[in-house]
Amino acid sequence: MVDAKQQLAAAINQAKKDGWNIITPAITTEGLTKLHAVTVEHIALSPDPKDGDVYPHDKGKMIIHKQGLEKLSNLAGIEMVKTVRTDNQSDRQYISYQAGGFIRKADGSVVMCVKTYGMDFEVIEEEVLEGYQEKMKKWVKDKAANAWPNNLTEQQRQEYVDFNSRKEVRRRRKYKDQLCESGAQARVKRDLLGLKAYYSPEELKKPFVVVRITLKPDYDDPAIKMMLTQAAISASGQIFGYDPNQHTPALAAPAAQITHEAELEVEPAALPNGGAVEDADYEEAAAAAGPPDPAEAARADFEGADGGEKIKILDKLIVTKGYDKKQLKKGLEQFTDANLIAFYDALNLMPDDDIPF
Repeated sequence: MVDAKQQLAAAINQAKKDGWNIITPAITTEGLTKLHAVTVEHIALSPDPKDGDVYPHDKGKMIIHKQGLEKLSNLAGIEMVKTVRTDNQSDRQYISYQAGGFIRKADGSVVMCVKTYGMDFEVIEEEVLEGYQEKMKKWVKDKAANAWPNNLTEQQRQEYVDFNSRKEVRRRRKYKDQLCESGAQARVKRDLLGLKAYYSPEELKKPFVVVRITLKPDYDDPAIKMMLTQAAISASGQIFGYDPNQHTPALAAPAAQITHEAELEVEPAALPNGGAVEDADYEEAAAAAGPPDPAEAARADFEGADGGEKIKILDKLIVTKGYDKKQLKKGLEQFTDANLIAFYDALNLMPDDDIPF
């Protein structure tokens, strides 16, 4: 019988020689016996962002996206355990989640990984604002590609930056639980898979390899045959309620229930002191959270707008819905903020005006 340790070393060396991406760092030769066999499985991720496996980051580098991450996790056999919220929920500006997952080794033991993902909105607000400010500077500088910012006054540019940065922060606040939870899970998977932060398109053209250890006994061995026969007899007794070694029917013992979540419960760790949100983690989290409902997002934008912006939105909505503005007992500028929101909700319940003029 071929030695499993030699098989493992040969498989890994061949993958390295071919330049393939190895994603099973947890496998070692410890616990391998002649009953184990090595299998090599691989999967290719598309280097084209349009296919959804990766997305561009900077200087031609790519980050593995949620779709690609799920493909690799399934191939490697990663099992996730309970994800829990770890902050005390007393600070509106901070939220954190902790996730855990594991990969089983050849000897049955597990390699466990626990990661925490936090969102500090004081830091996020600064980062988002700075990001839009930098974008505006680039747009103004590149007049040929972006003519519209140069047609705005400095005040209008600042209003654009402020409005969009507030809008982005509100979106993250609204979906903070989904973003944090999926962000923590993405960190676990990346760590267990041993992925790099970024890949070049050339690296992504090579497949990702999992070197898997499986139990493959020698069925010609008399001892193995005896063990299999005994297991088959025992299984028959449990199925049909009869033990051949006894003269009376035997009740089948209940099958053992293995609950990884109970065995590998993730205890909340000490909270981090905050810090910048990593781009890769946020992108994975945002992808897992899914796109927001357009109606909900529009209402959230309306709630976060100032009084003047609310009135402009309502004026457009009045036209869209064909509402007779004469029905208002006072002008919108005299409405309280609560009344503006209530009027917005009332207008949205109305059907759109289908008059084609």
